[in-house]
Amino acid sequence: MTSIDLHPSSAASRHLLPAGGEKGKTVARLPLGSQSGESVAEGRMRGALRSVAVIVLLALGASAVAALSPKYADWPKGPEQWLMTRDDWRAWKNVKTDEEAEAFIALFWARRDPTPGTYLNEYRAEFEGRVEYADKNYKSERGKRGSLTEPGRVFVLLGSPKNAGRMGRISMSTAFDAAPAPPIASSGGSSGGGPAAIPDGGYKMAGTLGARMEWEYARPGELGLTGSVFFIEDVTSHEFHYDPQRSNVGGAITSAIQRAVVNPSLTSLPDWAKPPHIEYHQVEMPEPVQQTVVTSVPTAGSTTVKRGGKTVEQIITPAGAAGAHDLWLIADSRSIKPQDETNAFTNVTRRTSFAKADDIGFVFQYCRPAVDAVRTKLKFAILVSGKVGKDNVDIEVPEDETMAEPLKTMPGCSLVRGAIPASALQPGDYSFTMRITDPATSQSYNLASNFKIE
Repeated sequence: MTSIDLHPSSAASRHLLPAGGEKGKTVARLPLGSQSGESVAEGRMRGALRSVAVIVLLALGASAVAALSPKYADWPKGPEQWLMTRDDWRAWKNVKTDEEAEAFIALFWARRDPTPGTYLNEYRAEFEGRVEYADKNYKSERGKRGSLTEPGRVFVLLGSPKNAGRMGRISMSTAFDAAPAPPIASSGGSSGGGPAAIPDGGYKMAGTLGARMEWEYARPGELGLTGSVFFIEDVTSHEFHYDPQRSNVGGAITSAIQRAVVNPSLTSLPDWAKPPHIEYHQVEMPEPVQQTVVTSVPTAGSTTVKRGGKTVEQIITPAGAAGAHDLWLIADSRSIKPQDETNAFTNVTRRTSFAKADDIGFVFQYCRPAVDAVRTKLKFAILVSGKVGKDNVDIEVPEDETMAEPLKTMPGCSLVRGAIPASALQPGDYSFTMRITDPATSQSYNLASNFKIE
């Protein structure tokens, strides 16, 4: 009679061995995975099937992680990684779907919004502007994105230095002649003290020292720095790395990450941080209104009304076309000076493209006969419509009321100006349409201008 031990063991123990203490009884140790009555080949086959099952389970687990689209899967690999705290990394590991990733990113930026309750996140706009600059100026020789290099990281987190200097690579091929050492009596040695048959020739250096950069900040102490930031080039990869032994750069980076989180108590996205309501539906793109560009100051005119030989009123004839016209999209609507002695639009440049960090400034003229300088109260609403990918987008700004500003050089005419942030718009082509109503005359006007977000 024999007993079967199913525990794995070494090859040496697979032979029949005496069962210690029980005379006549033997123990057979089978290979891993075998069962009573199975051959060795069958046992190995069962083990192989188990291995395949483990691989399938691992593949299923990996597919759950791979459920994120590239847009979100690559997000923590971009420059945003420099802002992520340990808590952020732990939370990101639990993100499984695009919806969860979108919610994570929205909360990520809300926690870093210095002005809660306002439409614009100034910190995010500043960060994205720094990223754009770093990408253009700190790209590595091997093509690494500028904001992902160490100079780019420091620039994105600590901002622009006051002064920046650079010293190029240095090629070393200098020999330093040394005085010959006194002769030492040794078997087979040279008279100069070096190895046998090899005379001393002094100390020689050869190779290349990498380039260096130095950044000086205006107020380093406020950033946690103790001096200038130094970068040294790796002569193999040609990438720059900051010198960790100088100026407390690592500590300044850690402080910048912590300072950025100004709303640490947020655990879910508040209403004020949610994007404006956007409806996706088919729309008809309005035909752009032909614009008349004012290139010179029109001639002023007036009509005097008299009764009984006395002047009753002087009606100003508009210097420009009657009604609302000349809708311009510009960079900064505040640059217009309506009360200047020269044409207020002389130095204003129309724009057809904006970045997400920009404000989309707008201005239009309104002219009508008036007894005095035009201080017309107008109502206007804005519709931004366009196409993003395969989706049509409509964003409405509700009707608002404003007071038009008189133009000193254009009697009878005034202007209305303002701006909306471009941060809510994705890259694409858009139409900016305004509906203007003059409550005094009940006249309405539609103006439009096309632009794109890059």
